[in-house]
Amino acid sequence: QVAVKFLRFYNYFMPDVEDSGDASTALIRRSRSKTAEPISILMLGPVTNLARALQDGLDASGVSHIYLMGGEMTGKQLDLNFRSDRAGARTVIESNIPKTIMTIQTCGQTAVTETFVDMLDCPSMAACALLPKMRQQIKLMPKYVNQAVKKRLLGVPERSRGWRASPNLDHGFIPWDIVALLSITHPDEFDEWEYHRVKFPPCSAGEEEPCDETMQIVENLGSYFHGSNWSEIVRTPHVVRNETKLLEMMFSLMGEIPAASPQPHLSWGLYNSFLSFGIATIIFCWYLFRQLR
Repeated sequence: QVAVKFLRFYNYFMPDVEDSGDASTALIRRSRSKTAEPISILMLGPVTNLARALQDGLDASGVSHIYLMGGEMTGKQLDLNFRSDRAGARTVIESNIPKTIMTIQTCGQTAVTETFVDMLDCPSMAACALLPKMRQQIKLMPKYVNQAVKKRLLGVPERSRGWRASPNLDHGFIPWDIVALLSITHPDEFDEWEYHRVKFPPCSAGEEEPCDETMQIVENLGSYFHGSNWSEIVRTPHVVRNETKLLEMMFSLMGEIPAASPQPHLSWGLYNSFLSFGIATIIFCWYLFRQLR
């Protein structure tokens, strides 16, 4: 179930690729390996594949930790990843495996601006292929996403000190996935790690997921969790210690991957499809008008 209604409409006319069970099958096979160490799993999009693996027999003892890019700490509308498969997110959160979530509130403390984009050593870095997309995000995200994020970060009475909204949210984009990755590789760059018990309220009769599109914090467990049942228990850092340092780490990481030759073509995502759809609509209307004259 596509979370955003407009994207459901778009998907109706231009369906996505066929679904596949290859990823979940690979996870199940790896979790059952008797000769390998337990794995950590990082999910940077909807958790559908992992949820399917859990439902189809993934061996929890073969997974040491799950890291999820998703979650919302104030009971308001979820991020796109969890909204896109809220039922799947519930399945993963209810699993008896240690979990860390990187929420809207944590990721919203870091933003990429033109200043940092200009630091890229182009054309020698693979990330240079993403320059058009990054500049596009810098222009669009402050208007269409970041203002809503700021409201989730400022003046929240549930926390004594509140979250630190990045001062660059008005002229930059949030590097969601890379913040999640750095929380694994550099956990010391984050602070106020806490455990929470969370739930996804069930849908009412006749409703379909993602229904109310929320995740509820049921209980704050503090800095330590000594239990053995990880169902509905998540760990999350609430504070980015130093936004500038985190961005420097991000670009250092990006700089380790050299550019391909030639650079790959960058798709502009929905825009090409919207343009094609718009042109086709205009041609159809013109043809229909000519026929009715």
